[in-house]
Amino acid sequence: MSAARDEADRVDRILLSWREAMDRGGLAGCVLNGAKEVALEAFMAGRIGFLDMAAVVEKVLAELTGARHTDVEFSLDNVRHVDHLAREAAGALPGSYRL
Repeated sequence: MSAARDEADRVDRILLSWREAMDRGGLAGCVLNGAKEVALEAFMAGRIGFLDMAAVVEKVLAELTGARHTDVEFSLDNVRHVDHLAREAAGALPGSYRL
């Protein structure tokens, strides 16, 4: 596989994460945003590459979406709680993702 195709596949993964969050509904968008913020911070600090941000978001979405975390009542407390969980999960990923 060429480097250009590999990069295009990773960009597609980023877009797919956003679509998945919209399709899942509930507070999945909150999970995505919290994970993205941590991934962006890691990228800006030089700990991960730009395209590695997609992997962070994908892993956190997979871990936290579902009845326990995202299919809950919309309230400020729940948004804060889910955002906190997403940021914690993203920051706890092994290796270079750790903040």
